[in-house]
Amino acid sequence: MQTNELFSASALRPKENGDFPIHHQSQGIKEFPFATTEIGKGVKLLKCDFKSFVNQRLSLSQEIENKFVFIFNLQDKLQIFLNGNSNTLPRLQNLFLFNEISGEMDFYFSKNTTYKFCILVFEKSYFKNTIQEVVEDSRTMLSQRKIFYKGYPNLKISDHVYKLMECKREFPACLIGMGYVNIIIGLLLNQYIDHKNGMDKNRTSLREWEIYELQNLTEIIKKNPEQNYTINRLAKQSGLSIPKMQEGFKEIHGHTVSNFIREIRLQKAEELLKHSDLNISEIVYTVGLCSRSYFSRIFKKRYKCTPTDYQRQQFSLAVTA
Repeated sequence: MQTNELFSASALRPKENGDFPIHHQSQGIKEFPFATTEIGKGVKLLKCDFKSFVNQRLSLSQEIENKFVFIFNLQDKLQIFLNGNSNTLPRLQNLFLFNEISGEMDFYFSKNTTYKFCILVFEKSYFKNTIQEVVEDSRTMLSQRKIFYKGYPNLKISDHVYKLMECKREFPACLIGMGYVNIIIGLLLNQYIDHKNGMDKNRTSLREWEIYELQNLTEIIKKNPEQNYTINRLAKQSGLSIPKMQEGFKEIHGHTVSNFIREIRLQKAEELLKHSDLNISEIVYTVGLCSRSYFSRIFKKRYKCTPTDYQRQQFSLAVTA
């Protein structure tokens, strides 16, 4: 089994350095990518991104008792046992739970199935002290002794969870990760409060498979911004109608498809200006644009200076560092 450097943790390792005790029930498994990171005082992040080659069951101990727990599933459906009760969390759905007196949680992983999800666990005191900063109507929620809320797919939440999963643990990337955490938790809790108040006003009209295809398109564009994309070709590739595809991109990214592609190209261009020796014309070609004057215009609008000036600034910073 391949491991990932972000996770690579033994399934049978003892509790240490604040990690969660993990109890493993399966045959022939020695190691898989599942590990805990403390990303802030009172906040732990558990990341899981692996393929299970056998049927196996993983148990987290009573460590989640009297803690606020958020689970975000990005891949195949996830089978979770909470205090002995089975729950299925489909891909791109989220779960928010709290139990003051009980905290047993098991995961069942099926043979030849890929999993990608993360769990955020907040100490009760930390959560109560900070949650009011990101969620307006929190008083009623914080007074409850038991919470179980399975949120509907939310494109904005999923997009930020993907970014959180990619964050490194080292400084200063850990600070960026904490920023994503606050955004994710704020979005999900506002969704939960709207649900409790009967005001699911922001619920997406997109179906699960449509959301998944939008995520696939997003990753394709991010990885290959230089490609000559057309709206018709992307719609055909995803199986989405053009109106549905545009609606989804506006919901998740706040941009039409064309504007999103432009933003990704600009981000890639900025990265190349910072970290490569390419000249402006080479960068224009590398990110998939064909006009240097057009690139200079949109870059200046976005970054408040020309690409040439930006590159000079980066060179000066590197020399003085």
